[in-house]
Amino acid sequence: MSERGGGGEFWAFLAGLFIGGVSVALLSPKSGPELRREIVEGADEIRSRADRVITDGRSRADEILKEGREKADKLISEGKATAEKVIRDSKARIDELKDSIRHEVEEEEEAGKAGD
Repeated sequence: MSERGGGGEFWAFLAGLFIGGVSVALLSPKSGPELRREIVEGADEIRSRADRVITDGRSRADEILKEGREKADKLISEGKATAEKVIRDSKARIDELKDSIRHEVEEEEEAGKAGD
């Protein structure tokens, strides 16, 4: 696909289809009213196909958007859970370090009193 997302190719295809249909109709040996009716029918068919393609494209875009939202929500939830775990673990480690320092200070105070 092109950098534009491929939309230009689609419209070029439709334009080519229409121009080809009109060319064939104009070069065929038919009467004016019959030719106009075939041109109108061809244009209606092209419009109908374009509408189907657009509808299908919108549906697919909606599906992709929904999937993206679901994945983003999942990633956010997982990130929050991981962050909460890291915070809990960090708090526990800080509490352990506080207790260890408190214990060392108490031991030093007792050793200082005993030496007096």
